[in-house]
Amino acid sequence: MKYTKPIRIKAKLFWTREMTELGEYKGKKKAKYECTLGEILPADAKKLEEMGVTLKTKTFAENVIVCKSKFPFIAADKEKGVVIDPSAIGNGTEAEVLISTYTWEGTAYPCLVSKPNVPCVHIT
Repeated sequence: MKYTKPIRIKAKLFWTREMTELGEYKGKKKAKYECTLGEILPADAKKLEEMGVTLKTKTFAENVIVCKSKFPFIAADKEKGVVIDPSAIGNGTEAEVLISTYTWEGTAYPCLVSKPNVPCVHIT
């Protein structure tokens, strides 16, 4: 796998429960945690597209990507530095993330840059 240089973007969070709980799809547990980012600013969306990421339009938002991980995502208040339970974060909450991409079998996938036990989603 090949990773790209990370960039910082601003977006809105959706379905935050799946950041720390495995969701379900067609009655089965998903294998990975998900961080859904939408309403990504146009300038940031352009940068992601240049990195090879395909942004989607969903019923709830435009410029949507889903970052996946085998490990839960940790969110924190950007100003206070306090960890926040993602189940307490509502849809449309603004956040700042450091994002990279990896290429697998010719397709670019977005991923959040994180370290174990360190917040990777910063609520603004």
